[in-house]
Amino acid sequence: MHRRCVEGIGMYTIFVLITAALERAGSFLGGRKRGPGRGGSADPRRIAPFAIPFYFYPIALVALSLAFSALVDHARALQGAAPPNDLPYDFLYLRDKRWEAAYKHVAPLILLDVALQSIVLGALFIRARSAPLSRVDLGVAGAAVVALVVTALGRRLLESTDMYNYFTYAHLGMAKAYGTAIAIDDPGLRRVTDLTWGVLPPSPYGPLWHLYNRAIMNVPSLADATLRLRVVNTVVLLGLFGGLLAARIPIAAVLVFALNPYVYQQFVVNAHNDLLPIAALTLGCAFAYRSPWPLVVATALAGLVKLPLLLVGVATLGTIASLPKRLVALTAIVAVDLALSFVLGGQPYVHALLFAAEADKKETLLHAILVVLGLGSIALAFFTRRQYWPGLLALPALRAFNYPWYLIWLMPIAIARRTDPFPIAVMFPIVGVLLSDVYFGTRAMKLAIYALIAIAVAATVALERRPRFAGPLPRLAEEVAT
Repeated sequence: MHRRCVEGIGMYTIFVLITAALERAGSFLGGRKRGPGRGGSADPRRIAPFAIPFYFYPIALVALSLAFSALVDHARALQGAAPPNDLPYDFLYLRDKRWEAAYKHVAPLILLDVALQSIVLGALFIRARSAPLSRVDLGVAGAAVVALVVTALGRRLLESTDMYNYFTYAHLGMAKAYGTAIAIDDPGLRRVTDLTWGVLPPSPYGPLWHLYNRAIMNVPSLADATLRLRVVNTVVLLGLFGGLLAARIPIAAVLVFALNPYVYQQFVVNAHNDLLPIAALTLGCAFAYRSPWPLVVATALAGLVKLPLLLVGVATLGTIASLPKRLVALTAIVAVDLALSFVLGGQPYVHALLFAAEADKKETLLHAILVVLGLGSIALAFFTRRQYWPGLLALPALRAFNYPWYLIWLMPIAIARRTDPFPIAVMFPIVGVLLSDVYFGTRAMKLAIYALIAIAVAATVALERRPRFAGPLPRLAEEVAT
């Protein structure tokens, strides 16, 4: 309990510190200033240290991604042979002391790798905002995206066994998946459960997700089902990139997300189910300046996939200028989600949510403070259209502290707050790895990191500012050289 609380406070403080630092650095180096015509910096001399050919950045990110995978594979080999099984993908054994011993050999190199990923992503953003990109530059970026996808689809090691749990839920069906005593007859699935949870808990996911998941993974072969999920997540991810471009999100912000190795690691390799609702919310925010209804529909869908994501959607509804319209939209969203949850999930879904909430009842006062801070920031964003960003950074703590893939929850909020969500995307690699128990399970190291970050955050000015809700987003044509 105390460990999770420390990790939650660490998550919050890391978010605040890195967001503040990147925002200030981007402003100082010209990353947020827009020059005449093509979106260049008003003062090119400020970005002279980043006057590097653009193709260096995509190539460097692919190389760093491959190096990260090689280091993890090496540590897994040092750990020794896995127990005999016929699973298509092996996973890092969190309960195995041999992994901790083996990982110590590569931990400094892993930390250096992900730190470099974040640095390169930040430099990429500044480079893309400071000078126009040629078609050759965009072609190199596209090739790098293909390389990241191909390598992610071929990865054999998982940080999480969620994909196997999704497969089990798909075969059990929605009604049984929400049951408090889940009986698994298949020996292969029982073995997976024994190696991970010990006992498969009731599904905490919404009824819409179960319908979606069953359509993808309800096939006899576990290998086929997991590969299909990876491919579908890849399509959703690529569709998100294309949608952001079509919605005229600044090309620099899109590139920092599309070339981010962490994104592929969590949402293609491990295929976490947060991607679909977050993609819907992000696209809803991107198109909200034309009509509020895409965002309203996306928020309702997100709540039917994962209930806490309904709150993330509410935090983005400030894109609707009129308070009466926001209230009508929120009422419609809540009514639709409650009705469909009852019709599709029924009473078992309610019991499953209560079961999932049991762990949160044992959390500490500090956790409660974070939850109140997050909920208060949502209310502030919804009613006043003012976004207290440090408070919104506490939103991933609403459900659990130590799941680093929850970082993506912040993307639609960043887009609703401003057109450049680059601080969130830039910090994905380093913060995600630091928050992962798989890679950095040494409590003393985490406590030291969090103590230093807390001191730095205490000296940081709170980032409260009025967001850019009105007006069309910049045109992609202005940022790409003809």
